[in-house]
Order: sequence, then C-alpha cells, then structure tokens
Amino acid sequence: MTTRKVRIVCVSDTHNQTPKLPAGDVLIHAGDLTNQGSAAELKRTVEWLEKSDFQAKIVVAGNLPGTYLSNVRMFTADVHCDCSRVTCANQLDMDAGNHDTTLDPPFFHSHANKWKWPGPQDPEACRRLLLSSPSVTYLQHEAATIYLPRTRTCLRVFGSPYSPGRRGWAFQYWGEGEAEEIWGTGEMDGVDVMVTHSPAYGCLDGTEEGSAGCGALKERLASVRPAMHVCGHIHGGRGVERVRWRGEEGEMDVEVTGAENADAESDLSRLVESV
Repeated sequence: MTTRKVRIVCVSDTHNQTPKLPAGDVLIHAGDLTNQGSAAELKRTVEWLEKSDFQAKIVVAGNLPGTYLSNVRMFTADVHCDCSRVTCANQLDMDAGNHDTTLDPPFFHSHANKWKWPGPQDPEACRRLLLSSPSVTYLQHEAATIYLPRTRTCLRVFGSPYSPGRRGWAFQYWGEGEAEEIWGTGEMDGVDVMVTHSPAYGCLDGTEEGSAGCGALKERLASVRPAMHVCGHIHGGRGVERVRWRGEEGEMDVEVTGAENADAESDLSRLVESV
C-alpha cells in the first residue's frame, strides 16, 4: 500500500494563549480555547488559528470558564496515510471545551451558568466566529471528512466537546446514564481520528483525586478503534500513549510512549497492561 506522511500538530487548553505552533499539515485543538468564551476572546483565538499555516484546522470546544492558566498541551507526530485512511496517526483539530461557555447556548442561558462577563454576550454570534471561518472546521459532537490538498489525503474525523462533571461548566454530563447517552450517539464508526475534550478513563487523566476520564468514552473508543484519539481537559495529564488493540472488539492492550507530565521531546515509555 502506498502511504503519504502527514504531520499533525495537537494542542489543547490554550486558554487565550496564542503560542507559536510548529510546522505541520493538520492542526487539532482539543478544547478550552478561552477562559470564559467571550466574543473578544474567541475573536482573538480564531484570528490566531486562521493565520496559522496548516492544510486543515479542526477545533472542538471545552467546558471550563475559569481565570487560571496552566501549561499549554502541545505535541507533534508524523502520520503515514493512504489516500483515504490513516494507518498510524497524530493530528490537530479544534474542539470546544468547558471553558468555552458561549459555544454551549443551552448552558449559557441556564441557571447553572454563574459566570459573568464585562458586557452582554451573544452565543450564536460567538458560534458563528468558528462556523463561518474559511479555514477552521468546528466540530460539536459530529464528524467531518477533511481533505488535505497538498498531500492528496483525506481523514475522517469526529470531534466532541463533552466531558464529565457537574460544577457549572459548559458541555458537561454526569452519571453513567448521561455518559452512555452521549457516547452512544454520534457518527464515530469508521473514523480515523477522534478528538474529545475529555480523556478516556485511565488514559492521561490523572489528578490528585484520581482518574478523571470517562469510562463510557473508553468503551466507545475500544469499539470504534480510531487510528488516533486526541484529548485535553486534564492539564496534568499531558503526554502520549500508543495503543495496541487486542483481538476482541471492546478490549485493548496499551503500550505507552511518553508519560503524564512528560515534555514533548522526552522519550520515556511505560507499559499499561490494559485499559
């Protein structure tokens, strides 16, 4: 099979920061583009993304409208693809996160939203900043086929902003029932890349309180078996894991390259027996 190399840059939880990005073919942002999701914040972020030189830019939202910053999560990888399917992958797309509150209109207008802005905000106008961008693909629990003209390659990508929690942040769900409802729907089957703001349970999701990832998402990943999964949300969980699927659908062995809190340049490795 003839393959073509694609370089994917993955970033998340930039929270209004606009770092210099390494060169690549595809940019994936896994959410929390801003601190609160105001129109001014989103406008600056979209301008930064539009000025970046990538064949494709994919974005999802995030959940957390806070005012603190942590380290930016950023990794690059070379991916070998055929004309329609990734065989091993890494990539950069955009996703909203729980900080990006105006991108979740039902939450924005609900009593759960306790966050304040200097002036009135229009969630639909904020969403249009991303949806009308000529170079950014914004995904909100949906899939898209991304064509890379310079490398004559296309990728099928699913992106979702949802994460578990009930602290008054955007795009959140709580409990096994809601989790299964969220991850039991959506055009995930057959995708090459999944981009979610939340990590899967036990995968780069470590906090002081323990694992903060989603078990239902882990089960869906084991069923879909994408070539790559990009996530964010847990600032201390930055790293890379390489997954080797087992024979039975819904189960996987994980061989991990990179580790939580590892620098992008490091060459640490560990073995996880199963997730």
